[in-house]
Amino acid sequence: MFSTLCRLVKASLDWLGLRVRRALTEQISEDSDIQLELCNLAGPLGKLKMSTASTVTELQAAIEVVTEVPACKQKLLLGNLELDLTTNVRLSELQLKTGDCITAVAMRQMLAPLASDFYLQFYSSRDRLGLKRYSSAFSIVYKFYGNLPEKSLKFEVWRKNDHDKICLDGKAMVITMQDSHWMSGTREWTRAISGPEPSASFVAAWTSVAESAPLAEPSDRFWLEAAEADRRSQMDKEKQAKRSYREPDYEPERPRYGLMPGWFTLPEEHDLIELVVDFPLPEPHTNTRIVRMLVDSRGTLHRVAITSANMTNPMQSKIEEYDVSSEDTV
Repeated sequence: MFSTLCRLVKASLDWLGLRVRRALTEQISEDSDIQLELCNLAGPLGKLKMSTASTVTELQAAIEVVTEVPACKQKLLLGNLELDLTTNVRLSELQLKTGDCITAVAMRQMLAPLASDFYLQFYSSRDRLGLKRYSSAFSIVYKFYGNLPEKSLKFEVWRKNDHDKICLDGKAMVITMQDSHWMSGTREWTRAISGPEPSASFVAAWTSVAESAPLAEPSDRFWLEAAEADRRSQMDKEKQAKRSYREPDYEPERPRYGLMPGWFTLPEEHDLIELVVDFPLPEPHTNTRIVRMLVDSRGTLHRVAITSANMTNPMQSKIEEYDVSSEDTV
């Protein structure tokens, strides 16, 4: 009886010892060091040694030392996935491991600031891709002229047969508009601006995008690698072949990839990131907005995606792609 009791006690102690050793091993493993590859959009910055017990805040502090980008201005990417910096979890919970590449993006680098005297042109990507069938109402080119010291802004919309002009004088607080139509001619009117000074409002909206626009999630990006864009194009065409006449032949809130080869295809020559924005354009009588921007590591704008309440013609898509230039080509 006594020997049996001793064996039970010994077995219990062995089991307890095994549990303690396992817990200690797990703790040591959990608190182990990992070596991360640190990059920015321009390329590698070096290696970063961290403990898996470290928090996201501590990771941001270490990155701030290397990049000189304050933690409050950082966006961190693990591959194509943006890390959630709002919850201060341990790195072990993010399942980071040695060799993982963390890309640090400074929010101030998202979009380059406007020059004091700037020009921007958005030209329909249809022209670059060879599809030049435009309806008379389709906006082919948007032009922005700005002289910030003079508080002057000019906005033009060019269509196939006519164009509109809006001139905003922030010093006189006056707006002048030329509204053109190829059949009825041009009307011009002037009125006082009752709201805030327009150039300051435009710069504030641009700065807000530059500092706080979120990155598009990988599954929600508009611009795709060529192979994926081709696959989506084929899917759109198959949907179109099967749909009833009452159904749309594509997802209305996403690009119509089957429209033409190369439509919303990510350029290969630049390291680009996609921003989700809501930037209104002063196009008359429409709710025209920029909903996506494609920028490089210097914050230079390359492409924009524009949607408008006016985009209801079968010859155009709900989401249209435009190439961006700082030179007047029209």
